[in-house]
Amino acid sequence: MRDQFPIIHVESDWVLEPEAMGSKQKFWYRAPGEHQGRWLFKCPQDNTGQHWAEKIAAEISGIVGIGSAPVDLAKFAGRQGSASKSFVHSGLELVHGNQILSTLLPGYDPIKRFRQADHTLANVLTVVERIFTEDATKMDAKSRIAEYLVLDASDRKHGSTS
Repeated sequence: MRDQFPIIHVESDWVLEPEAMGSKQKFWYRAPGEHQGRWLFKCPQDNTGQHWAEKIAAEISGIVGIGSAPVDLAKFAGRQGSASKSFVHSGLELVHGNQILSTLLPGYDPIKRFRQADHTLANVLTVVERIFTEDATKMDAKSRIAEYLVLDASDRKHGSTS
């Protein structure tokens, strides 16, 4: 059972750049070999289990059919953490939710890092209504958001936050 979830040992020469988004220390890296692709290493807050909560949530999402990034347990410079593979395909750029909210929601402050009161379901659904024009696409987006909320709530209950 121990080999079922190996721990990836991230090397310092794999590090690409820090990731400023969110409240935790994290960085992007690219590993050679079978662990190819762009990965985000996240340092958990001490004594929280955030790294294994991320792994469990990713495994559960695969079982129940919710799309999510692959997550591995990882270590960097002796520190435990998690590694999430980027789901952004080559040639594309990730646009974060706060970037979208700041464009389509008057008064939204995209720089505010803590206690962001505008991250509400009502505001997110308002933005979905503005972005997507076809009813089927709107419903698909809303369904995915609902799936992520359920998964994220379970993940956060066990100590993991972005």
